Amino acid sequence: MHGGDEIDLAPLVDIAFLLLTFFMMTTVFRATDKIQVETPQSNSAAKEPTKRYVIVTVSDSTDKHDTQVVVNMDEYKVRVVAFQGTPYEREAAGTDGVMLRDWRKELYEILLRARQADPGQSIVLKADKNARFSVINEIMIKMKEVKFDQVQMITKMEK
Repeated sequence: MHGGDEIDLAPLVDIAFLLLTFFMMTTVFRATDKIQVETPQSNSAAKEPTKRYVIVTVSDSTDKHDTQVVVNMDEYKVRVVAFQGTPYEREAAGTDGVMLRDWRKELYEILLRARQADPGQSIVLKADKNARFSVINEIMIKMKEVKFDQVQMITKMEK
């Protein structure tokens, strides 16, 4: 190269920012879980919803500790309304869900508020494969009482 010849890097910077903007706009952020569960296997090919959903995660209940239940919503507005006036109001601002201290007393009211905030959303149950059936049944009854009639369950695909 000669002393006066230079490469113009402005178009390269423009392209880099366009790509960055594209990936930021098309990325779907997933809500994270406070508890890790090992879901049961199934051969269902149904996909879990990516927008407008409430997810109830149920921990393993075979240990000596009681079952843990975490409730999360993908939409911030719905989370804020559902947990308004509860001890979990501050936690609702996060994206990793809210672990209920006494889920038998609190789950119905939180699901009802979430349903009222957005009646068109789906409900998803993510339960550990070792969770007791009586616990899962009790949670599904509460979902039905709140008019979440079609409950999707998250499972692992069989190989």
